[in-house]
Amino acid sequence: MLLILSSCISEFSDKLNKIEESDFNIKLASPIASGNFSIGELAEELSRQNLDVTTDEDGITTFFYRQPSVFSQHASELFSISNQTFNQKINSGVDLPAGGPGQTLNIQDTYNFDLTSSEGDQMYEIQLKGGTLDLGLSGNLPATGEITLVFTSIIKNNIPVTVNYQWTSDVSQSHSEQIDLTDATIDLTDGSTDFNQFIFNTDLTINYNGKAISSTDGFNIDINLINLDFELLTATFGNRNIAADPSYFKLNFIDEIKHGRYFLEEPALHFDIINSIGAPVNIALNQIVAHSIDKGILPLTGSFLDTPIEIAYPLIPGNKKRTEVSIDETNSNLPEILEFQPDSLEYTFNGIVNPANNSDIHFVTDTSAIKANVLLEVPLKGYIKNVLIAEPYDFDGSVFEDIDNALLSINAENSLPLDAKVQAIFKDENNIILDSLIYDNTTIIPAAQTDENGEVTSSSSESIIVVLNSERLQKISGAQKLVIRALLNTPDSPDQSIIFKEENKLEINLFGQTEFNVEF
Repeated sequence: MLLILSSCISEFSDKLNKIEESDFNIKLASPIASGNFSIGELAEELSRQNLDVTTDEDGITTFFYRQPSVFSQHASELFSISNQTFNQKINSGVDLPAGGPGQTLNIQDTYNFDLTSSEGDQMYEIQLKGGTLDLGLSGNLPATGEITLVFTSIIKNNIPVTVNYQWTSDVSQSHSEQIDLTDATIDLTDGSTDFNQFIFNTDLTINYNGKAISSTDGFNIDINLINLDFELLTATFGNRNIAADPSYFKLNFIDEIKHGRYFLEEPALHFDIINSIGAPVNIALNQIVAHSIDKGILPLTGSFLDTPIEIAYPLIPGNKKRTEVSIDETNSNLPEILEFQPDSLEYTFNGIVNPANNSDIHFVTDTSAIKANVLLEVPLKGYIKNVLIAEPYDFDGSVFEDIDNALLSINAENSLPLDAKVQAIFKDENNIILDSLIYDNTTIIPAAQTDENGEVTSSSSESIIVVLNSERLQKISGAQKLVIRALLNTPDSPDQSIIFKEENKLEINLFGQTEFNVEF
């Protein structure tokens, strides 16, 4: 079948024009495989792993590897309002003897209590989406009467929450009530201070009916604020620590490069921090450690470690502010970290809310959070050493069963700024290697020409012709797969900086011929 594909002659004649006709008869050559090893195709392969590929203003191919939500602190993890308990005794304030004439006593008063905060918050207003006011009344008045409690600090449905209790027993009194505070607002600014003041008014009416009343007779009031769940909390926040468990940034695309090493000059790690908490926040990166299954660990070093970073914050509830923290070659050993080829980066954040203890009015909503996404930016500028890339093809080696000799030709056009050692591997159906095409390990397809900036100016071409005798043909006759691979290296010195562009590629075509002339 390889001998009579004459329809392919014109298509491949240009690719064979560098081969002497006395050695390789173009009229009998047939294509076996054709492959492109390009920066663009590598990028397409890697793009399955949360990776985008763009070209910067200088034309350099740049990989952007994204991982969202690498760090998150929700409002509920940082801010809460503890359950509050208040107790107040209301006394009659008068001593009335037994047998006196009937009369009505009216006692009015205002009470205020401080809401407590373990972090020292000065709270001004709480807009609730849930919570309960649990009220208990117990009296020992020897008279009938009525008591009304008006919680002026708690507004629901545009009016203060009010509790009214009338009793007919002149022996003892008892009343309990639970009030749902969903959608209520607690104003904490009306007391002797402008914050944390919880206020309610009492109006006690006693119907004296001739039984003796002591000035200490009255009511015990127990007030419990339970499970207060805010929608919006306005306060001057005290210090509170932000501490997150270590997180990992997976570098899945590293797995695509199985061998070799590389050094990229200008990588950058960008942390995009999004803050919807309306208060000053400082964040610090405590550590970043590169983890490699094969090599162990390598710490990222630099001036940014443990240095507090001031995070922008919104001034209006519902808004967000962004802060970008960048780590690159100017403030860290990030190029060395990527050369280490880690499988993941481990990092740890911590921070402080209102670190300077300023007295501004802050806020937090139930949806507020501090979140961080991470973006690894890798411009392909640097050098590589012994990076192996490969492309598999289906192949039917049975066509060589009854042939004594064959000639195979590899034609290469190289616009990569890299030297390439090209090899063709023949494998059986079980992926076992039967033979390789090239035994000479020194055969190199030279890199494309570059200028002083490392940019490609012209491509290079090379042809490799291999004669296969019957013994080698017998080896590959059972082949079901053909793998063309290239070992890539920066030419000259491995420290020479070169620039990769998406259009750079190594194009390889493999042809076979069974009638040829060999001159000895």
